[in-house]
Amino acid sequence: MTQKFNSISNQYEYFDSSGNLVGYKKYNSISKQWEYYDLKSSYSNSQSLQRKPYQYRDPEQIDMSATYNALSKLQGNRNDVQKAINDIVNQVQNMNISESRKASILDNFSKTVDANRRRVYNGDIDLLYTAINVIIENQN
Repeated sequence: MTQKFNSISNQYEYFDSSGNLVGYKKYNSISKQWEYYDLKSSYSNSQSLQRKPYQYRDPEQIDMSATYNALSKLQGNRNDVQKAINDIVNQVQNMNISESRKASILDNFSKTVDANRRRVYNGDIDLLYTAINVIIENQN
């Protein structure tokens, strides 16, 4: 074996006759001792601490389809919500009532949407139509 000091890693590295890294040792300043890490089980040093090295693996392939589906659904929900809100606003603006009543209805509707933002943006469009009907009934 050949021992070489790696100044970048601040450790001694051990190579076999073929040039393969078989182990290394680092100084542990906490325990105040040198620790040897055996990279090949055939080269063991019984007088030092031995640990199995971290074995490199390719990064795990994560299935992002569920995330994309959820984002797509959320985006679809928001598009549907915006269409419903636009529809409701358009219907209120076309009602044959005074402008002040329209403004009051739309103001109350906006407050209801803000108060129920989570439900609305999760796709509870029925809430929008129920809310506007209740607001209009209460205006009469």
